[in-house]
Amino acid sequence: MNKKIQKVACIGTHGVGKSTFCYQLAKQFKSQGRNVHIVQERVRFSPFPINTGMSVETAIWASANQVSKELETSQRGFDVIICDRSSYDTFMYAAYFKLESPTLAATQKMAEAWLSTYDAFYWIRPDMEAHDDGVRSTDIDFINGVDKLFEKEVYPLVAPKTQILYTSNIFSEEFSLCKT
Repeated sequence: MNKKIQKVACIGTHGVGKSTFCYQLAKQFKSQGRNVHIVQERVRFSPFPINTGMSVETAIWASANQVSKELETSQRGFDVIICDRSSYDTFMYAAYFKLESPTLAATQKMAEAWLSTYDAFYWIRPDMEAHDDGVRSTDIDFINGVDKLFEKEVYPLVAPKTQILYTSNIFSEEFSLCKT
């Protein structure tokens, strides 16, 4: 019999501290004796343009690659899988840039269904300057625009399983996780 793997996704726009939070969360689970793996966000590995050059192909590749990595990881014996993004996040960028295609719409529908595979979500919202990782845009209008799409499109789909945090929480000296 397969044991139940707990899978959580850290969602939100880029540059808000999701990766940092994933490592904090992994540390907490490990301190409880759990076997943890982080699925890193995939878009930085995209062979297609990102940021303001994003294309339909970027969105499809990012979502499909996220699902693929999650499936691979689920077969490796971990108790907890922490995803630095969900399979659905990329579609907020596609919406921001008003990208459309039948294939994109079909992929988004699959990614929406995939949301049911996550046990919990942590939505990190921007409330201070973006972290410059040297890859993603730090344009605050871009970041806030994508965040508004998360609020309008994603949050209604995942609200019952979501804890909202802010960038300032993640980088606060006093920050500790309330629930997992």
